[in-house]
Amino acid sequence: MGATPVGIQILGPLAVRGTDGVELALAGPRHRKILAALLLQPNRLLSTSRLIDVIWPDSPPATAREQVQNCVSLLRRQLTGSLAGVDIVRQPTGYRIHVDDGMLDAVVFRGLVRSAELCAADGDTERARELLRRSLLLWNGRVLEDVDAAELAPAKIHLEELQVCAVIQYAKITERSDRIDAEFLADLRQWISLLPYHEGLVATLARLLHRGGRTSDALDIVRDLRRRVRDELGLCPGAEIERLEREILLGAVPGDVSRNGEDFQQLRELLTSAVEGLSQIAQLVSHIDRRLAALK
Repeated sequence: MGATPVGIQILGPLAVRGTDGVELALAGPRHRKILAALLLQPNRLLSTSRLIDVIWPDSPPATAREQVQNCVSLLRRQLTGSLAGVDIVRQPTGYRIHVDDGMLDAVVFRGLVRSAELCAADGDTERARELLRRSLLLWNGRVLEDVDAAELAPAKIHLEELQVCAVIQYAKITERSDRIDAEFLADLRQWISLLPYHEGLVATLARLLHRGGRTSDALDIVRDLRRRVRDELGLCPGAEIERLEREILLGAVPGDVSRNGEDFQQLRELLTSAVEGLSQIAQLVSHIDRRLAALK
């Protein structure tokens, strides 16, 4: 996975690239936190108080407002001097970052997902699939994974939830189509590595592997998830995973029989023995019925 990077990236580590394609060396942690907060809500006003909370969530210094102002001033010089279409605007109660269309990966991602939803609603699932894949290629890790600010966690989680929804929709469309190929399976494995406990994604991969005749691999994936959920989270796997494992096991019997005549012979012997046993029971019941009738 991977795509040509846009000017500003937050779907992964924070990165800003100038018009020459070279990544800017942003200032210290405070500057990065302010920029991250602004980029999570592009073209919207963020109050100075909000930015202070992002940097100093517990006990801000007396000079907090002045420090925020200085950080923003430096960021603005860096951005406007190296990147067209981006500016930080100061307003009476705070700051707003202006970002042109196509400059911020999160905005591009949302736009592609919306377009895919419209295509799917119109029945153009192939176009929807293409747009969803393009949207997911913009991701390079967790949202702002190198910016540590507890105040930003809800906004980060919201974006990652949108990613999960896009992945699931893409997987569902692909699973129903004839476009299941090595590229899609590789993408699915990478998304699972980012969302290792997501049972829906694991179940999709297992079903596709089983459908392709790789039953052993499918079972390994399902059982590995069960083990990790139990050992690492202390939880029981969901009903979907339990049901899928049973279905794969049942579906694996015909394939195994075709490869191993001895297994088929053992199965035949077991069924024959069971039928003979039922026949004997039926004869015994008939004999008892006759004896009871004679006693009346």
